[in-house]
This record gives sequence, structure tokens and C-alpha cells, in this order.
Amino acid sequence: FKDDEGRPLNPRGRTGIAGRGLLGLWGPNAAVAALVVRQGPDTDQLEIVLGGHEEKQSLALPQGFVLPGEEPRDAIGRVMASETGWTADGHTPELVSRGFTYDWRQTDHAWVEGQGYLVQLEDADSASAFEPGGEFDEVRWWPLEADTINRVSSRQVVFIRDAIQKLVDYGLMDAGAAEELLARTG
Repeated sequence: FKDDEGRPLNPRGRTGIAGRGLLGLWGPNAAVAALVVRQGPDTDQLEIVLGGHEEKQSLALPQGFVLPGEEPRDAIGRVMASETGWTADGHTPELVSRGFTYDWRQTDHAWVEGQGYLVQLEDADSASAFEPGGEFDEVRWWPLEADTINRVSSRQVVFIRDAIQKLVDYGLMDAGAAEELLARTG
């Protein structure tokens, strides 16, 4: 839908801020988040790549905006390289989640639509050395458990929750354990 001036309207309603604000595009701004998981080499527990900041207790998935003309799957590789120093070469990211994503920069005429892509690593050692970049001071493997997930912002947790369901579908995670994990996360 468009307003009287032909500007796209935020599907979630008014924010009280007109224009495109700090977002790059009018209308939807596509963003991607990488969910890189593996079986831990020492624990045989599922682990996920997350980054953080020295001053904060919160964690985050590697994420970024899709550039004009860029395919979202290609954006995953670029985002992973810039934020973790690692690329998912030889691995095909799989879309597991898509939808409106809350972003503090959204306006009446510009908003973020996020996509979460799952990358499953077969070889536990294939990504062990990271070089933090972007907004991260530290990047490492974290156990895929409630205490870890609850440190991730709620706008990204939806991607993790959808990835957990996909891991169950693939037989990489027990359905009962996944249900218990999801019940303990928000």
C-alpha cells in the first residue's frame, strides 16, 4: 500500500516517523542472518556461531542487509566474511525463516524484512578460527542451549527457533529435547 504521496506504507502500521529515516531503501529493506551450526568436537552437543561485544552480555547472529542486486544467499557469504572472518564456501545456506523484523530504525515508509539462513557444518573443525569484524569484538562457537539463546535479542531468536525445528526435521536434534529447549527460550 502507498500513501497519498506514493510512498510505501509499513505493513505493521504507523511508527510516527515519516520518510525512510536511517534505512537505505524506501519500503522493505531485506536483511539476512546466518545460523551456522555444528556438532561440537569435544561435547557432541550442537553449537552455533554467535558474536558479542566486550561491554555487553548480549549475543547476536552474524547479520547484515542485502545489497541492491545481491541475492540473499550471496549476502550470507559476504556477511559471514565481514563479521566472522570465515566464509561458508562449499556449504549451501538454507532459508529457514522469513518475515517482518523489528528494527529501531523503521519508519512509516521503510522497514526491515529478515531472512534466517541455516548452514550445517559436517566437519566440526571446519570453522574454528574467527576474526571478529563489523559490530563484533568476539566471535565463537556457543552451545545451542537455553542460557545461550536467551542472551540473543528477541528479533533474532525467532530465526534460531525456526532453525531448531529444521534440525529436528533433519534428525540432528531429538524432538523432545528441542521442545524442552524451545519452552525455555523466548
